[in-house]
Amino acid sequence: MESAATDRAGAPVSVVISKCECFLPLDIPGDVKSWRPDRETDPGPTFRAFARHGEDPNQRRVVRVHDGFNEEGYEVNYYENITEPMRWWQIGKCVLGRAHSVVEVLCEYGTWRVAPPDYCG
Repeated sequence: MESAATDRAGAPVSVVISKCECFLPLDIPGDVKSWRPDRETDPGPTFRAFARHGEDPNQRRVVRVHDGFNEEGYEVNYYENITEPMRWWQIGKCVLGRAHSVVEVLCEYGTWRVAPPDYCG
């Protein structure tokens, strides 16, 4: 994302912003598998849980259910099962409605973490 900024003399400069206003990164992670749900197709049922890149999956994650994805985590509304499941293209959107990359997450001993690059569902 570029911003129309100027230097002290008033000349335009290009500024690269690496974080969204929601504080999540805008870059695509290079060290783990990632997807952009707004641009890419669902990788399929082998991949069961995702978190937005840069977000703690214990805080917020989405888990695949029979007709979409439900949000889970300690900062998620307790009424998540009352609301309609999210679609694939929605899971990367932040609170400001901007699209972010998502990464696969897994649960080990009750704690969620980002899956290593060689992990397969």
